[in-house]
Amino acid sequence: MLAEVSVVVPTHNRVGLLPRLLRSLDDLETSPPKEVIVVDDGSTDGTPEILRRWEYQEHLYAARALRRPCSVGPGRARNLGVQSATGAVVAFTDDDCRVDRQWLSNLLRPLDGADSVVGVGGRVLPEGADVTSRFYSFHGVLQPPRSLSYLVSANCAYLRDALLCVGGFEGDIPTPGGEDVGLSFKLPRRCYRFAYSSDAVVYHSFR
Repeated sequence: MLAEVSVVVPTHNRVGLLPRLLRSLDDLETSPPKEVIVVDDGSTDGTPEILRRWEYQEHLYAARALRRPCSVGPGRARNLGVQSATGAVVAFTDDDCRVDRQWLSNLLRPLDGADSVVGVGGRVLPEGADVTSRFYSFHGVLQPPRSLSYLVSANCAYLRDALLCVGGFEGDIPTPGGEDVGLSFKLPRRCYRFAYSSDAVVYHSFR
């Protein structure tokens, strides 16, 4: 299944953090995804130049950068990536994250096509050990709830057909937060289910 996976990352003015994520995707120890699509949501810093260099570098996957002329929010940016993706599965993480070397293979394991599972979430751990990181980590701010009523876009994957079926992420939320929950709430209404993989880890830079 790994050969049929597209990884989609929205980014906006994260010139200091985005290269770290891109390096971690290159360092995946298992088979690489089919493609990595980074959607630049109207950045006004040096992000476009970083992405131009990244596209011309050698990777074990197809490197694709899409750009919106102005910022419309992460939900619509992700939806653009989903529409452009060619993989049967779309995995998501964020520009302020770093993925574990086994992230993708562990994340995809529950997506075996059985039991109506169309989405899977993983663990989000703090990149640092400062007070802010410890606070958010203790309260599980970026962890999916035990009920799995929703998944968090910093670390999740969906069957692409399921995303398209419900219209993707909520597009009317202009800032990060809630667009992924809104998507998750739409899928169970069609009798779809979510799974959780504790071994699928990304590290997040809390601010």
